[in-house]
Amino acid sequence: MRLLNKHFFIGLSVGIALTLATVDTAAIFAARRFWVAEKGSILKAKGLVSDNPDLWKAFPAPFFPKPWIRSLERWSVRPLGGPPVTLGELKGKVVFLNFWSTGCAPCVAEMPGIENLFASLKDEQVVFLIATAEDEQTVRHFLNKHPFRVPVYLYGEDLPTEFQLRGFPTTLILDRNGAMVFRHSGPANWDDENARKFIRSLEGSPALHSPA
Repeated sequence: MRLLNKHFFIGLSVGIALTLATVDTAAIFAARRFWVAEKGSILKAKGLVSDNPDLWKAFPAPFFPKPWIRSLERWSVRPLGGPPVTLGELKGKVVFLNFWSTGCAPCVAEMPGIENLFASLKDEQVVFLIATAEDEQTVRHFLNKHPFRVPVYLYGEDLPTEFQLRGFPTTLILDRNGAMVFRHSGPANWDDENARKFIRSLEGSPALHSPA
């Protein structure tokens, strides 16, 4: 019985050793393939940069909070069937400004998250402007098929360059003083507690008087 146990454990040990050796060999092989692939990518990237030394100039500038800009307060949006509203009239409240279009699939896909964010903040000092440059008939036709539970607005072609709108969707957040403190390009999950905390932190910031 002891001999059997001894042989059993010897065989077990050999099996484990062979298994580990096989795993190590596979790991080394996989690591080598990964390194070669990464090395190839790095070499390609280096070639791309060396062939285009001014490539960096085409990159977008990073976003930094923009202070209150007097020209922005005159920019207006119009609710469906209602009178225009200027950003200047909204000073004292936090503004969640989302640019979208009816033909933008990512815009429509992110809308449920915006709806949930709106529902959780609708009784607070936050204004949601879901804005499109399309004509009212097009927007109404779209909303008849895809009703949104958020306020939809229309805007003209006089879009301030400070918004840096390069595509849809793009979301801006303005603090109570009208300063642009947040900018995001592309779809996002807005039904997020961090988004609520950030917006609520802006609600608590003091509202300043407009500069002369």
